[in-house]
Amino acid sequence: MKRVLFLALTVSVVIAFAQPGFAQVRKIAGNSAPAAGGIKVEAEEGTATVDSIDYENRTGTLKLPDGTMLTFRVSPEVRNSDQVKVGDKVLIRK
Repeated sequence: MKRVLFLALTVSVVIAFAQPGFAQVRKIAGNSAPAAGGIKVEAEEGTATVDSIDYENRTGTLKLPDGTMLTFRVSPEVRNSDQVKVGDKVLIRK
């Protein structure tokens, strides 16, 4: 559970730095008619592999399927970041 929380928070950090295109992208469409006061959302998601982690500085690098490297910073609010290891697969949503 803690690992999932860390990965979810990491993904949200990565999204801020993500490039618009991913190699394995699929579109997720929201409801065709949003609820009153709601908005219609389309999201993209893809996978990445943890390439490197600097636990002390709370930064890391992800490798996207197309070979692109993506650097990210982990918020101090994220706990148990030491549970993520090099080689782990993460889901990225944009």
